[in-house]
Amino acid sequence: MAMFLHEAEEELREKALRGALKFAKQVLIADFLSPFPGNMASVFFRSLEYLAGMRHYRNFKNWMMQGVIDGFIRGLDVSVNSEIE
Repeated sequence: MAMFLHEAEEELREKALRGALKFAKQVLIADFLSPFPGNMASVFFRSLEYLAGMRHYRNFKNWMMQGVIDGFIRGLDVSVNSEIE
């Protein structure tokens, strides 16, 4: 699940992960971390998210406010095998 969860609505994120886990023992999740660094890359990525449309941007902001991957998996009864930043 690469760079998908931040653009999905909150309810769809959990459904997507649970659906993937029905077919696979492990799922790799790769998406934005938070907080963004205070540099030009941050401005660039935020601008891209905004240009993708208001719905996309709203979901991106929700993802960031939720606590990104850590916030998403908290309370979902899933385990993390490894983490790379």
